[in-house]
Amino acid sequence: MRKYLGTIAVLLIAGLFLGVPGSLSQTYQKGYIGRQDMNNWDGSATQAFSRKTSAGGTVTLFRVGNEVDPLAIFGSSVADENDTTIARALATVQSSNAVMVLAPGNWAIGNNLTIPANVQLRIPLGTILTIASGKTLTIAGSVDAGNYRIFYGSGTAAVTGMPQIQTWWGNAERFDFSGIQANRLTFGSVVYLTASYQTLNAAVTAIGSTPTALIVTDAQTLTANVTIPTTMCLIVVKGGSIVKDSTYTVTINGSLQAGPYTVFSGFSTGDVTFGPGSVDFVRPEWWGAVADGSTASATAIQCALDAANYGVVQLSPGIYKIGSTLNINNRLTLRGVGMGNPATAGMRYGSMLQKSADALAIQIKSGSSGTVLQHFTVYSAVAGDSTAGIRVGETDTTNGAGNCVLENIWVQGMGDVGILINNGNAGIIRGCISNSNGSHGIQLYNTQMSSLNVNDWTLEGNATDSNTGNGLDISLATTTNVFGHNTAGNSGRGFYINRAYNNISGGYAESNGPNDVTGYQVEVAASGYQCHLLIYAYKKSSQLATALISAPGVWYEDISAAGKNPTVSLTGMFTANRLQAGRGSTALVNTDFALSAGWGTGSSVAVTTYSYDARWEITITTGTGTGANPTVTLTFKDEAWTFAPFMVVQYNGGTNTAIPTAITHTRGPTSVVITFVGTPDASKTVKIIGLIMG
Repeated sequence: MRKYLGTIAVLLIAGLFLGVPGSLSQTYQKGYIGRQDMNNWDGSATQAFSRKTSAGGTVTLFRVGNEVDPLAIFGSSVADENDTTIARALATVQSSNAVMVLAPGNWAIGNNLTIPANVQLRIPLGTILTIASGKTLTIAGSVDAGNYRIFYGSGTAAVTGMPQIQTWWGNAERFDFSGIQANRLTFGSVVYLTASYQTLNAAVTAIGSTPTALIVTDAQTLTANVTIPTTMCLIVVKGGSIVKDSTYTVTINGSLQAGPYTVFSGFSTGDVTFGPGSVDFVRPEWWGAVADGSTASATAIQCALDAANYGVVQLSPGIYKIGSTLNINNRLTLRGVGMGNPATAGMRYGSMLQKSADALAIQIKSGSSGTVLQHFTVYSAVAGDSTAGIRVGETDTTNGAGNCVLENIWVQGMGDVGILINNGNAGIIRGCISNSNGSHGIQLYNTQMSSLNVNDWTLEGNATDSNTGNGLDISLATTTNVFGHNTAGNSGRGFYINRAYNNISGGYAESNGPNDVTGYQVEVAASGYQCHLLIYAYKKSSQLATALISAPGVWYEDISAAGKNPTVSLTGMFTANRLQAGRGSTALVNTDFALSAGWGTGSSVAVTTYSYDARWEITITTGTGTGANPTVTLTFKDEAWTFAPFMVVQYNGGTNTAIPTAITHTRGPTSVVITFVGTPDASKTVKIIGLIMG
């Protein structure tokens, strides 16, 4: 009963206030509720508040909203849309994390104001902040705003807590970040220079040592020398640049990120310095080089070489026109993207340097030891060119350029030598091509005979074709080791040696020299004693011999398929005439080796391909019941030696675990007997190699 009476009482009261028909008659005026009528959250540490209930008790409630509205809480009209109202709200928020929303309207910032990092500023469409001249609004936290303009006035807005949208300042352009490595952006704040500072110098000074990524979007003229600190990443987007004025210079100790376009405008060599680790590589395009085949780029490339500071200079795909010598003054790496073919019109798959003046293309200066050239082409477009392509070292008597590496370099059409090693020891030339040059393809020629300084070079897998001089010319160098060198169609010799202790292994020579009795594929001149040459050589039809040997102590073996006795012209003393005469060029077969019973029942021998009397390798498979000191006898395939030859024989492994005490041999003019000193394991393999000369 009490339940129903209570319900009836409530309905009667509702009828009195709402004017329900049949209730007491009363008129009320409807009013409006404003934001100030609400108990909005003001950003203080607690959102809770207490009030009395109708029953006389107390209830705890939360203030309205999760965002701080400065105008609703601390203002009374749009006249309060200013920095004072925002500052009052910030004073309440203090260190609490909060979102502050600015109501639509024109907020006047007449004093310097900082929004701390613990406050996210939400600026809806229709809200603008007009900053007075000489005043700065600094937003250290994040900004929640769309792609529309929010900052007006002649003052400064600095958003330091997050990347900015340029349209916030009214800039509609889009920037090209191609070539920029985003993974390097590990800085606490990102600043667009033009939005926050008047000049690059001013930005660097103001930011100081604060970790910052500073983005340059337009031309910035220096007002003084500038040093980018180690705590700053300087990002220059396409369209941005640093412009030289007076004698001002740039030093970059932090990192620089930029693509293949102009970054340093008007700077000369030595004006830009990179600290250790500031860049992964240096681009010639940063100084204005263009790989389009027509823009003069030698000066820009030289600036890059001088600024690299023992680092890497990276060439782009295309053709760089160079009208002067590129001098490498310090150890560095000059690297392209691959060898391009000058004969293929419009080809841009590689990096190419085109000589446009009669000057040496690249000079690796003395004292630049350890320099590396990789993956590009150098060719001449100069009529009547008389100069070389690449020269390592100079003619001074003190320093050389040692330990240099030339790898995958193509040199073509020079008026002189393609690649000249002039002064420096222990370098490497690997996978290079040097062709159609006015002198030798590759030449090792020391100009300082008083202190021989072109020693211990290694040449691997190179090709020298169609040169006016020799293909490979080792005129004044010693202890050169050449592996797999191809030379063909040169007007001089394919291989020319005139110094001692040089070795060529696996060379190929064909169609070199004049097609008459004066032409040879290989020549070892009088001073080329004690050299070792293993070459596949073809003589021309009218040539009397493949090689001309004028020095003593030379081991020359021709492994061509032209016959077992390739002809060699000997004008000097020659002690290794068994090999020189070409004997031992008939391939050996398994039956040329006879095994003794000590190798066991069922034993067999297998000869390695390209084995001859003079050099061979065999694999013996032992049988069962092996015995002590088994022998293997080689009966020479070719005619008998005049005298018993000299021989070197060696155990060369296999699956056998019983290592012999020694491998001995007894030799005669027609055969040699090799003894395995020890007892080999049953059903295993034993490898033996032999080298014979006499």
